[in-house]
Amino acid sequence: MRVRIALAEKGIKYESKEEDLFDKSPLLLEMNPVHKKVHVLIHDRKSIRESLIIVKYIDEVWHDKSPLLPSDPYQRSQVGFWADYTDKKTTLMLEGVGGLLDVEVASTLTKEANDLSLPSTEEKVDH
Repeated sequence: MRVRIALAEKGIKYESKEEDLFDKSPLLLEMNPVHKKVHVLIHDRKSIRESLIIVKYIDEVWHDKSPLLPSDPYQRSQVGFWADYTDKKTTLMLEGVGGLLDVEVASTLTKEANDLSLPSTEEKVDH
């Protein structure tokens, strides 16, 4: 979700590729060989991984378009804190619902996210 919002805010056209999380494509495995998971941004044939890192990258590369993060270092640190806090709370909430998500539940959530047009795959952008 973050990556799509960042791309939209910057007015950047991109191609989104669906990914089967149980039968990962060679492209995903090549672009994210360490974690072998989504989200991956492919830009100029280079891969950038993890949504928060991708958002920072987008903001830096397309710095001439509306900034996503404040210029003040303290304010930027606060944005980072709240993004991290939200990530951790979401994880804790999901764990509290019934332990760590099993494969079937993760599959269902991924399908529901796809149905809502949330990102579930690599993001490929034009520069």
